[in-house]
Amino acid sequence: VLDARARQVAVQTVPVQTVEAGATQTYEAELAIPDAALWSPEAPNLYQLRTEVLVAGNVADGVTTAFGVRSLVFNGAGGFLLNGHHRSRRGTHGRDPKAAGFNTIRASHNPRSPSMLAACDRLGMLVYNEFSDMWDTQKMADDYHRYFVDWWQRDLTGMVLRDRNHPSVIVWSTGNEIFTNPNNYGPRLAAQIRTLDATRPVVLGGMNVEGMMGAKGEDPWKYVDMGDTHGVPRASDHAAHPDKAWIESENTAPQIYTDWKLAEENPWFVGSCVWSAWDYMGESGSGPALVARTEAEASTMAMGPVMGKIPYPWFNNFQSDIDLIGQRKPQNYWRAVVNGLSPLEVMAERPTPPGMQQFMAGYSYYDELPSWTWDVPADQAMVVHTYHHHRQARRAPARLRRQVADHRPRGSGACAGAGGRQPGPRRAGRGRQSLVPGRRRRRAGRSRQRQPA
Repeated sequence: VLDARARQVAVQTVPVQTVEAGATQTYEAELAIPDAALWSPEAPNLYQLRTEVLVAGNVADGVTTAFGVRSLVFNGAGGFLLNGHHRSRRGTHGRDPKAAGFNTIRASHNPRSPSMLAACDRLGMLVYNEFSDMWDTQKMADDYHRYFVDWWQRDLTGMVLRDRNHPSVIVWSTGNEIFTNPNNYGPRLAAQIRTLDATRPVVLGGMNVEGMMGAKGEDPWKYVDMGDTHGVPRASDHAAHPDKAWIESENTAPQIYTDWKLAEENPWFVGSCVWSAWDYMGESGSGPALVARTEAEASTMAMGPVMGKIPYPWFNNFQSDIDLIGQRKPQNYWRAVVNGLSPLEVMAERPTPPGMQQFMAGYSYYDELPSWTWDVPADQAMVVHTYHHHRQARRAPARLRRQVADHRPRGSGACAGAGGRQPGPRRAGRGRQSLVPGRRRRRAGRSRQRQPA
């Protein structure tokens, strides 16, 4: 075993054994690493295990395996403990997450490449490793269900054996949103994982929708180690299983503050993963800004894309914190304030037609920019959102201070995601004001918080 400076810290030679041609022989060795440097997101310490085959004292073959030393505990009392320290997970489904304020990647909904997991090991990202988006019942005509029955054991075994030495991998997920489960594969998948690795919890992604659209299998609570919902878990959910930790493996932008607050106040809730981090081509138009006359109208509009009612030219989902070319979108600025990574962000909404306004509902967030240069008449009022820690409000521009200083948030959503429990703001709010471009005086109006639909 070599440390990060390539110094040998442990070594063992196992007795010689004769291996017949074409046969397989297993060798086992236990090596103790004194004063091991533990792996964590803040200090992703790695070791190298060099395994060599000697023939007549000469190296005939060898392989080097990177690994880390760390402990994992998930339970209903402390939630998620990494190396004995409580963590909350600010998770995402996407790429380049640390720069955007995340500490976890959910590998949705298939195993990730070894190179990506190796990068997570080096960078200190936590990984929720997921097997598949479906089992033996189709979601799409040409999906994995066609091969599942014949291949699931080999594929699942290959994933676990390949990935189990990565310290970044902290959860095994058997699948995602299994809407119908007539042949009860859940217990078999979980049992197969545990024969190969008993050090990580097994979950079912979005277990609250299991059987929603067809036959139900065995109650997932009989084979999972942790609660996993799509949508904010309820207090009654935890009360029914008080010994279990809980993760929300999919949430949406409107939930940023709600989830953060839930994680802060309830150790059993280890955090959530936003759907999604990075825009992708598919599920077209499921997250554009909603411009409507009323909140009820906006809520109806929010369901249209989910039901496949979105016209060309939409081609990407537009739900995410980061757009297709790597630029931060408005919700990521709010997330940065909620997670304590920024003291203040000020964004101006794109002007809407007369009688219309923007709403936040479903997967949609406001269309806004950190810009004052809009092509509107000089006397047109503009909607401005201020995202702030309430103790930082005095640092806002002078024309905003009076309303911002007294602003208090109401529930709206938080990505507390998977990874490190960061010292976030006690209140991270959204103030809404009407400002007039080109004037130094703030137009009369009252500060108010916009509620999600």
